[in-house]
Amino acid sequence: MRAKGYLADLVAIIAYLDRDEVELATSILAATAGTIYAVGNGGCAAIASHLAADCPGKVVSLVDGVPNLTRVANDASYADVFAVQLAERGMETCDVLLAMSVSGESENVLRAVAYANECTAETVAFVGTGGGRLAALAQTAVMVSSGEYELVEDVFGALCHLAAREMKGK
Repeated sequence: MRAKGYLADLVAIIAYLDRDEVELATSILAATAGTIYAVGNGGCAAIASHLAADCPGKVVSLVDGVPNLTRVANDASYADVFAVQLAERGMETCDVLLAMSVSGESENVLRAVAYANECTAETVAFVGTGGGRLAALAQTAVMVSSGEYELVEDVFGALCHLAAREMKGK
């Protein structure tokens, strides 16, 4: 019973996605000439790592590498852990930041998007219901209409797989 309910909820959420926003977000990711930097916390961090594994050489997950994360968190702050890495890597206009947050309120993700916007790079966000401040801060946002982390993160994973397929020309 629970599996059927979960899957029915997942199908309903996917059906409710704004197809134009999905198309825009995935086409930005697929067309970028630069590097795609992916960020998120918790399950979103795992999705960022997964996308980087699916698209090596094109996507860099800023959540990979515990020593580097803890260095930046210790030397600067956890709130700046992604923005500092973007600065160290020399983010350019041709790059894209993919920011994922169910709540849209993760301070380290927000600061990374603000930094990327300052660099005039493209910013794409995948957010849960309401979108928080992240939906307004990113240049392009795909809203997943649920506040349930598991469902939202499942959809984020599907969106990343769609972007990966487009990057590979499928």
